Amino acid sequence: MDTPGHQPSANFTEYLESLRLESWLYEYPAATASTYRSKEQKWRAFCKESAINSEELPTQEQVERFIVWLAHFAKKGGKPMAPTSIKQYGGRIAVTFDRSHSGQLNPFRSDRTSRFLTAVLRRMPKAKQRARPATFGEVAALVAAADHKLDPLYAAVLSFIAVLALWGCLRLCTIFGEAKGAMLPLEHGHLDLVRGSLFVTVCRDKTIRGPDDTHRIELKAVPLAPAICPVYRYIVLLEQFKRAGIQPTGSIASFGRNCVSSAALLAFFNKAVPSIAPTSECKGHFTKHSFRRGHVGEALAVGISLSDIMLFGNWRAAPSARNYTVGSVVSSSLASRAFRLPPSQ
Repeated sequence: MDTPGHQPSANFTEYLESLRLESWLYEYPAATASTYRSKEQKWRAFCKESAINSEELPTQEQVERFIVWLAHFAKKGGKPMAPTSIKQYGGRIAVTFDRSHSGQLNPFRSDRTSRFLTAVLRRMPKAKQRARPATFGEVAALVAAADHKLDPLYAAVLSFIAVLALWGCLRLCTIFGEAKGAMLPLEHGHLDLVRGSLFVTVCRDKTIRGPDDTHRIELKAVPLAPAICPVYRYIVLLEQFKRAGIQPTGSIASFGRNCVSSAALLAFFNKAVPSIAPTSECKGHFTKHSFRRGHVGEALAVGISLSDIMLFGNWRAAPSARNYTVGSVVSSSLASRAFRLPPSQ
């Protein structure tokens, strides 16, 4: 029998569960408690795959292998976790070991683990580098799938946002807004159709610091590919609004009482493209950075210099722009300010 005040030596995974029931469920909201439960499951999964006895305190080497596992395979589908998630997993399990194995050296707290974690996180690619670049062909596949499977107005909104993001070199959060970062969504009032060009005024973005600072871009008509021409898609969008008897106001993602979310667009994109363009060699998933990365890749492929890309994409520092060039191929060192599609086959 355990003496009062003595910490019992219990099976680690069982003790994780007891701690959750004892403290986490009452100390944190349900959503947070659910997050911690997922952390417990990850540790159990790692112990099972590595043939580690979960009843014993892990060694320094096992802790380092756990960090590497989180950084490479822990996410669903055998994908790496985000750096912030890896820190949270390590920190939460460190607290658990402090309580379940008091008086013993905690390998999750060691200086060696801290240095190892820092080294692993520095080598991990950024979110923008992990994003699958969207190409002209894949956006064309998205538009075709939307026209075939979705309501005409919904398809027009979704297709226009995808085309605008690619040609405009925009992150999806620039179009949809971001509540946590106080980033406002792009509105219909920020779009102007003048003499065959679509002018877009970006008012809030990570690269725009003040409320009075704006970034204005011009997207010209692309006669060679009307399906993914930003001007044509905008005209189609206005026609669909007119047919539905809806005045286009507010966010460009909204139509009446409905709206297209960035999550819905990406989910449709990731599902539609493999089924329509199965020959694509890139196996990554589209994210909010995919269209911006796609623009950079397509621009480099036709010989536009990085300095011109920085000017169009509103980058202030070359290293920030280079984060979007990972995996791209520069076909020419000559700068070209005309963004043209390659001739149709």
